[in-house]
Amino acid sequence: MVKSFILALSVVIASMLGGCGLVVMQTAKTIRGGTSDTLMIEKIPSLENYASLNFEPFVSDIGSNIPQELLQYLNEKTEKELRDEGFKQSSGNVLIVSGKVIDINDGALDDRISVRAGFKDAASGQVLGVVNITGNGSGLNAAARGLASGLTDILTKHGMH
Repeated sequence: MVKSFILALSVVIASMLGGCGLVVMQTAKTIRGGTSDTLMIEKIPSLENYASLNFEPFVSDIGSNIPQELLQYLNEKTEKELRDEGFKQSSGNVLIVSGKVIDINDGALDDRISVRAGFKDAASGQVLGVVNITGNGSGLNAAARGLASGLTDILTKHGMH
């Protein structure tokens, strides 16, 4: 209740000031904890036949441009988000999710982390699909949370759960 009141008060104050749209958007992103965008590179088929998920931690494809602590946070947050949403290792067909950080931007107005994620059948090794997921937020930690949430959304959208 208090958070809602503070958010509403922030929106009112921001609208009284110049540039209200940007301030309101940033306030909402901060409270939500980040958002995500996706770009399908190789179409992902239905994942309904997969009962088990194996998450392989993301690696950096941009060298030291991503601090090791942030990469570790991104992997921990992604693994936790997957677990919290019910995606885990169990019996049945196994889907492997892995990826590489391909971009990071800690901009003045918005922060962004992009990962190229691959979805692979564990038994055959066949790549089932590839997608770029970009987490956005006010702060790189919020962007990491947005990215993790985006991954769970993709899995759910394609029938896995």
